[in-house]
Amino acid sequence: MSNLNNPQRRLAEGTSSWLLFEFHAKRGDLFSEKLLSVPVGQLLKEVFPGRIRAEVIHPFLKPVSSLGRPPQIDFVIQDDHDAFIAAIESKWIGNTIVSFKQILWDLIRLELLFHNVGCTSFFLVSGFSKKMQVALGNTHFLDLKSANSNLITHRVRQVISLDLTNLNLDTKNYINEKLSKYKGLTIPQAMYFDIPHYYPRDVINMTFQTFVWTVKSKKGTKRVDKL
Repeated sequence: MSNLNNPQRRLAEGTSSWLLFEFHAKRGDLFSEKLLSVPVGQLLKEVFPGRIRAEVIHPFLKPVSSLGRPPQIDFVIQDDHDAFIAAIESKWIGNTIVSFKQILWDLIRLELLFHNVGCTSFFLVSGFSKKMQVALGNTHFLDLKSANSNLITHRVRQVISLDLTNLNLDTKNYINEKLSKYKGLTIPQAMYFDIPHYYPRDVINMTFQTFVWTVKSKKGTKRVDKL
């Protein structure tokens, strides 16, 4: 991923660099998932042509009940005909614990967009590097070279795969509870991702690190309404 125009690289390096600047300007106490919209939104405008919109209602998640706010997508880029060109979801990992199952639900939401409209779907996770192990330490998203048996993902060359049918019961129950809110919704039994670009490579205590990867579908993958 040496290409300077690679969207994953620009999002990862740009976001982490912005966080470092803000930290040295003594604004680190303001860091949050919402604040990530500042660097991410600016970078997306330069990476993709089209119209950028924030907090867009997800077109394929229509709740059975009218209670509560419909799920939203952090950012989408649309063409002149309002078709989705790209979408991005972001997650901040700071003092609050973020679990893998929470990240997985975001990934599923992005897969629905890729599967249904074919738009490029990015997931960005940023925050304290030492805290990321809690959410992603058992995946290839952080440990690309490992072949340890405790990893729940598999990697073949440049593709990471995740078999949702092999997840632990707690994660399955969490996802099934989410699915139950949406009539007729199906998700793939297996998900596929390009390997992430991350920055910085070398970390020390209190390093802000950003990972960005794409979410994809594989044709012919069985889709289910419950895990």
